[in-house]
Amino acid sequence: YKTKGVEALIKGLEFNLNYSYYNFNISYDFSLVRGYNLTNELPLSYMNPDKQILILEYQKESMNYKFRFSNIHSQSRLGEFESYTPSSFLVDFIIGYTMQNHNVTIQFNNILNEEYYNHLSKIKSIMPEAGRNIIIYYKMFF
Repeated sequence: YKTKGVEALIKGLEFNLNYSYYNFNISYDFSLVRGYNLTNELPLSYMNPDKQILILEYQKESMNYKFRFSNIHSQSRLGEFESYTPSSFLVDFIIGYTMQNHNVTIQFNNILNEEYYNHLSKIKSIMPEAGRNIIIYYKMFF
């Protein structure tokens, strides 16, 4: 396999909104990337699909609660050696507790147990991303 350089054009847009009211916070993020292989007149390979993330957060004293909604669009602008990736909608719930220099976070990811694929994964054709799962973090700052 021999690599070759191509002339390319990459454009992108990221849009972010944030609103806070007392202990509540709402944030929205939209990202879009378009890549063009000008040499072969094709879409550029391995570009992320469009993505929207909405986070609803409540913080009271040392506790923090978040719902994260991620809408990942399908990727049909395909370059060389790529295959279509369907869209997905993920819901996560995150609880955090902070006291002095200690932090414990529990994440309940993909709580709707949706089968989804990462467009940039080299093994997406044989294995989807993780289904419903729990992650526990402990951090100590010093």
